Amino acid sequence: MFSKNRWLALLIPLVMLTSIYWIMGLYAPTKYPMAGSAIMLIAGVTGLNQLYKSIIGVGAKTFILIQYFLAVEWLGLVSWLTPYGFGLESLSYRIKQLADVYSFEYGLNVFSLLLSFFLLFTSGISFVLARIKNVTALERMHAQHVKLKMAEARSGQEVLFLVHDLKTPLTSIQGLNSLINMRVDDEKIRTYSQKIEQSIASMSEMISDILFEDIRKMVSVQEILDTVASERLSGSPDLLTIQAVGPMPYIYVNKTRIVRALINLLNNAFDAIAETSIGSVRLLVTSTAGGVHFSVIDNGTGISEEHLHSVWNIGFSTKDSAGAGLAFVRQVVEAHQGRVEVRSKKGEFTIVTVVLPKGEERYAEAANRR
Repeated sequence: MFSKNRWLALLIPLVMLTSIYWIMGLYAPTKYPMAGSAIMLIAGVTGLNQLYKSIIGVGAKTFILIQYFLAVEWLGLVSWLTPYGFGLESLSYRIKQLADVYSFEYGLNVFSLLLSFFLLFTSGISFVLARIKNVTALERMHAQHVKLKMAEARSGQEVLFLVHDLKTPLTSIQGLNSLINMRVDDEKIRTYSQKIEQSIASMSEMISDILFEDIRKMVSVQEILDTVASERLSGSPDLLTIQAVGPMPYIYVNKTRIVRALINLLNNAFDAIAETSIGSVRLLVTSTAGGVHFSVIDNGTGISEEHLHSVWNIGFSTKDSAGAGLAFVRQVVEAHQGRVEVRSKKGEFTIVTVVLPKGEERYAEAANRR
């Protein structure tokens, strides 16, 4: 069954082409009759328009349509088809009259038919080749997507096992550190011991956040920003500006995963300005009634409009990488009932905004589900 959009795609060109021929026929009925060639053209254009872009591209459609149009035009020179409405236009009709006068009518008919059939045949071959090319490209993309999903699942599982194994040495370090704290009277050593204890507690919390994605807690936005500033993986700190506008609320999140998502965006921003002479990256945080907005802004290479809707797909990348980073960002943000927005202009700027709900709203929802 056709969907509503498919019916519209069928009816709109059909009505438009029929109306155009009808109007031209009113203006000059002998030049633009609504006859066999017109009906054949309308049927061809309408049928070709029904094909999805995934089946055949716009360029291939245009090339096939030109071949089809030429084939129909050559049929207009076949005098045998004149009673069926072909070649009633003034030019075609005059050529057929001259062929009749000079006794070349049979030769013109045979030549026109052969050339028309050849063009129809080549348009069919073009369609088949374009279809095979598109199917091959789709299969290749699907295979790459499956491969990436499998690699992501395997690497994710390996990371979970590795992180889980870190718990054991951490517990040992924590026990030994407690023993040192009890046995030593030196205040400086005790201070160091307390710092070690705090680092162990922080690492243990990070491990829990990684192992259990559904863990959420109330975290201040400033704490998120401080962690991002200290953990960002690439680029020069001198080029990064972090700005929080107005009082910042708490958010109910998995801190480790949100920090990792923001760092991924910052790393991409620094990659984008790598080739610019005066590049800058800014992390701007604002709070509105709709939630907390984390905007990563850079004046780098930008993203072309044709790629703007594909940047979040697994496997898509303009760099020599697996293209999983931005997909991870979207996955993390949507798991927190948030959303990601991207605006960009090629060669000028890119703004990626992560919008997360305020902590009170999410905490209340979580409490009601318990």
